[in-house]
Amino acid sequence: MFTENLVKIFTVLEDNEKMSPCFTQEEKQFLYQIAFHEANFAAVDGIVQQAIELKGNRNQFLRSHAARFPLAHSHVAEQLEKYIFQVQLMLFEKEKANHMLEEVLKRCGLEKEVASLTFKARDKPAEPQKGRAAVQAGKSI
Repeated sequence: MFTENLVKIFTVLEDNEKMSPCFTQEEKQFLYQIAFHEANFAAVDGIVQQAIELKGNRNQFLRSHAARFPLAHSHVAEQLEKYIFQVQLMLFEKEKANHMLEEVLKRCGLEKEVASLTFKARDKPAEPQKGRAAVQAGKSI
């Protein structure tokens, strides 16, 4: 499982969507699955480029590529894959939001404050959440 490829495919698909949206949500899911299981991102990028050119049979093309990879062996394994995907997507979106916020603050002339906050954030590790546990009695909440 190659989570770094997920981050790369998020970027590739986002850039592609800006130029000309062409993938359905189902097709994106196939691409995420391929990226998650493929060791070589150049191969994933090649599949994306071929899929862009296909247009008509794109869904079947992506489905056949995704079928090359093993399915989760159990419900638990499937859930773990989904959680890994969701965490990677949240981290990607968080980074995008941070960069957007940084750009807005810089445009407002707050560059020194941005540098100071960035420096403080890097020096101080995130503290664990206190309060309710994320999992209680075997169920996520």
